[in-house]
Amino acid sequence: GLSLEDAARVVALRSKLVLERLAGLGGMVSVGLPAEEVAALIAPYEGRVSIAAVNSPRSVVVSGEAELLGELVEQWQHAGVRARRVPVDYASHSAQVGIMEDELLDVLAPLAPRPGRVPFYSTATGDFIGTEGLDGAYWYANLRGQVGFESAVRALAGQGAGRFLEMSPHPVLVSAVTETVQEVEGSELVRVVGSLRRGEGGLGRFAMSLAEAHVAGATVDWAAFYAGTGAQRVDLPGYAFQRSRYWLPVAAGGGGDLTGAGLAAFGHPMLSAAVRVGDRDEWVLTGRVSPEAQPWTQDHAVFGMVIVPGVALAELALAAGRKVDCPVVEELVLQVPLLLAEDEARDLQVTVGAPDDDGRRDLAIYTAPSEKEGREQAQPICHARGTLTPDAGLPADTDWARAWPPQDAEPVAVDALYERLAGLGYDYGPSFKALHTAWEQDEYVYAEAALPDEHVSSARQYGIHPGLLDSSLHSGLSWLDKGGDHAAQLPFSWSGVRLGIPGSSRVRVRITSTADSTLRVDITDEQGELVISADQLAFRPVDRNQLEGARRPDTGALYTVDWSPVAPAADAVRPQVAALGELTGAGEQFADLAALTAAVAAGTAVPGTVVAAVPDDAAGSVQAVAARTLELVQEWLAADALAESRLVLVSRGAVSTAGEAPDVAAAAAWGLVRSAQSEHPGRFGLLDLDPAGEIAGAAPDWAALTLHADEPQVAVRGGQVLAPRLAKATASTTLGALTPAAADGAVLVTGGTGGLGALVARHLATEGGVRHLVLVSRSGLGAPGAADLAAELADAGCRVEVMACDVADREQLTELISSLDAPLVGVVHAAGVLDDGLLASMTSEQLERVVRPKLESALLLDELTTGMDVR
Repeated sequence: GLSLEDAARVVALRSKLVLERLAGLGGMVSVGLPAEEVAALIAPYEGRVSIAAVNSPRSVVVSGEAELLGELVEQWQHAGVRARRVPVDYASHSAQVGIMEDELLDVLAPLAPRPGRVPFYSTATGDFIGTEGLDGAYWYANLRGQVGFESAVRALAGQGAGRFLEMSPHPVLVSAVTETVQEVEGSELVRVVGSLRRGEGGLGRFAMSLAEAHVAGATVDWAAFYAGTGAQRVDLPGYAFQRSRYWLPVAAGGGGDLTGAGLAAFGHPMLSAAVRVGDRDEWVLTGRVSPEAQPWTQDHAVFGMVIVPGVALAELALAAGRKVDCPVVEELVLQVPLLLAEDEARDLQVTVGAPDDDGRRDLAIYTAPSEKEGREQAQPICHARGTLTPDAGLPADTDWARAWPPQDAEPVAVDALYERLAGLGYDYGPSFKALHTAWEQDEYVYAEAALPDEHVSSARQYGIHPGLLDSSLHSGLSWLDKGGDHAAQLPFSWSGVRLGIPGSSRVRVRITSTADSTLRVDITDEQGELVISADQLAFRPVDRNQLEGARRPDTGALYTVDWSPVAPAADAVRPQVAALGELTGAGEQFADLAALTAAVAAGTAVPGTVVAAVPDDAAGSVQAVAARTLELVQEWLAADALAESRLVLVSRGAVSTAGEAPDVAAAAAWGLVRSAQSEHPGRFGLLDLDPAGEIAGAAPDWAALTLHADEPQVAVRGGQVLAPRLAKATASTTLGALTPAAADGAVLVTGGTGGLGALVARHLATEGGVRHLVLVSRSGLGAPGAADLAAELADAGCRVEVMACDVADREQLTELISSLDAPLVGVVHAAGVLDDGLLASMTSEQLERVVRPKLESALLLDELTTGMDVR
């Protein structure tokens, strides 16, 4: 090798020449992309920018002219690619180095390299070389050529190197080595450790690094290290070690020849195989989850029930996204908790649909009992659905993690936090108590989390270990804890989730609240490199009864609509907005649609979005509002000049987001526009504002509220933008919730002898505990099948009266209610008239025929039963 004097000559004189000859002529940029992609992107610059170093499979450094580098950084960041300037003003490992070749060879001519005892693998030549060749020519070529760090690490790991130790003032390349060796067969046995750390250069840090190397399997001469200190070797106490395994773990369900079954190995701790579906660009990823295969699952319990955490499902979605080049989880909604008994194994499936025109793919996550648990008899359960997208958007800001810990932040007592969480029903084991320290500063919570030692090696196999990610979120739960006896909160939906460097075991965390029960999450490693970020994470309260229901899922369960917070798409651009009528704050306003089309014909730019209030009626007539809405929708579709625009109908209180009673007329308009959305996708949007106040005169930020172009219907409540999502109905939202009082009274079913009415009647008699049913229709017992239905319900132990009545007729309905010999305790409206057709051909007369039996009967019944205890 080189003597110490020669090594110092290379470092000092080469650096001096670089500063004298190259400073100010160029720069360098770190890019989070594979080398092949970067080479293709910089090819048009014809050598003025080149790849200086390949550090890992997804990290390279480019160097060249500063101006061109600035253009590239802007392009990459706009495309959502991690790219940042290296803080130097010269271009090492580029053609610019050629101007100092003669001078460098001259000052390094005195070098006298000699054979070394340690094998030397060169990142410049890509092979083992004799150190006697490390002369001036070598060090010039080393500075001029590309650094093949990734290929060197891959080659050494492939040849059996089991430990990598980075000798530097700060372990900047540990993550690059880790990322590289993960792609080498047998990488689970490779260990990577650093040496010194910035600000920790003393003997204590050196001793810690030696200990880390020793744990990683390196041979350390401890006698030499402690020579002269008086230290003595002592025997360890004679007790049985806990949580220690002396044999290599065997992966459950992951063995066998997958290729023989037509599958491709996937290499994820929870997903073993992947298969493409026929000739379609759709994928199914399969695996198994069990306490044996994933012991950390037993450390996550709520109300005493073990739940595979929602963060694990989000990590599965990210893994599937990487497989199909859709690395961002645009949205993931958790539908049913994944409960896991102590000895239970569940088969796992992640399905990924074909890409749409924008490259987005639908995703779903299912489990079913394993074969030995009766898979053939049980239906799979869908635990989560979402969307993957290839667009990474803007990279997450990680500058906050560089200066650590944050200045002027107030410490948070982590022990007290876990005590409070235990009181709310969270029961965490060691894998999920990885939160070590936390601070609060202004609107942010900062934290550090680190996995227990026994999980560090397995962390390399995940994008981010579920225990580490879940623990990182615990510091943000203080925003969700309202005190008192509130229920535990579990992750419900994720938006804009991006993965950075995989495999971290120690992270820095920043969390802020974006709204009630929603958080923004950013996580980096200790070097400030992105690990994972989520634009929005929404939580929902959960109680013991809900989890018990999830333990025994009902495959025939009913579903209801749950309004959940949503964020605009990462690439959403504020639209140009115009308004019809008096909607202030909406940019250009036009008296009506005719005025807008006339202006467009005269040369006014076509607006991308037009907002208009749902037509009202002074008398509040549902029929009038529906008819005027139909007229507006038909006029919009007939305006060819606006064929590329979107009409957003604005209402107040048209929908119930939290159990409140909606405005009936506005709700009817919403129903009509939903039909228009089905027939004409992308042409209409629905926006419902807070019920209080008037639309006219209000000045919301219409452009911001209409950013959610991918959501056909949104509601604004308390400043949050909500969108409808399916959720399993609880007992209080089903037909069986007419209460036990129904057994002592009569339940009236309008349209009771029709198809839907008959189904409702059977449900009430057999499941709802109703003992007295009044089935009403225009024909009564003369309706087809009415007599047979009455006999069937009577056999079920229910008293049945089938009566003829026009429930929209006040006189007939009054007489019917008066004739009942039992108190009326419930009403179910199942009557209806069918008069359908396409929207463009629909008439106000058709609306009248459909609305009357439904709406007028409901209003009349409501009036006639005022004062009665009727549900």
